[in-house]
Amino acid sequence: MLSRHPAVVPHEDGFQDYFAPQANAILQFLPSATCVTLDLNAPVVLGRDASTNGESQLDLTEFNALSHGVSRRHCVLRRTGDRLIIRDLGSTNGTYLNNQRLAPSEDHVVTNGDRVILGSLHIAIWFNTEE
Repeated sequence: MLSRHPAVVPHEDGFQDYFAPQANAILQFLPSATCVTLDLNAPVVLGRDASTNGESQLDLTEFNALSHGVSRRHCVLRRTGDRLIIRDLGSTNGTYLNNQRLAPSEDHVVTNGDRVILGSLHIAIWFNTEE
């Protein structure tokens, strides 16, 4: 029996690529269902390097990033207009968006509910506009 309540992610019918100005991105790490909320007022690098070099970074070490093959600077999430963009930063083991490997240094639009894989670390990305 669970001693905690499962995390609840926002749900809307259909997948949307509109990322509202007030929206946050919720990264749900699978299969644990642990969620991290990002406001994305500035680009955020996902990886396993705690040094920021002046940039916002989400250190994925606590999600066993090293054993999953996540690079120190694996990919970046950023807001561009009304879209959420992901870009692989030349990672060793690749970034996948809905099972398609992304070419390094190319922008790809993230849709509400998309699945991202960094090496073998699985993440669902949800858009949250609730305050």
